[in-house]
Amino acid sequence: MYVVRAWHNGLLIPGKYSLHLKVAFIPYGFKEYHAHDFEILTHTNYVWRNKVGEKLPLIVGGKEKKKKNVFI
Repeated sequence: MYVVRAWHNGLLIPGKYSLHLKVAFIPYGFKEYHAHDFEILTHTNYVWRNKVGEKLPLIVGGKEKKKKNVFI
């Protein structure tokens, strides 16, 4: 599984990509939609942490209708 993001109904939404199935899945309205035009998150410097601090560097995965960030 890979982290992806795609546009759906005017929103940029984070989702997942299955290399085995060769399709991206974008969640929206309690359903998952297939996306054929999407971006895959690629980077080597992201770090998984087991504790949440006050200043946590979050990854912006998309945008809501009111232009609020959606974090991964």
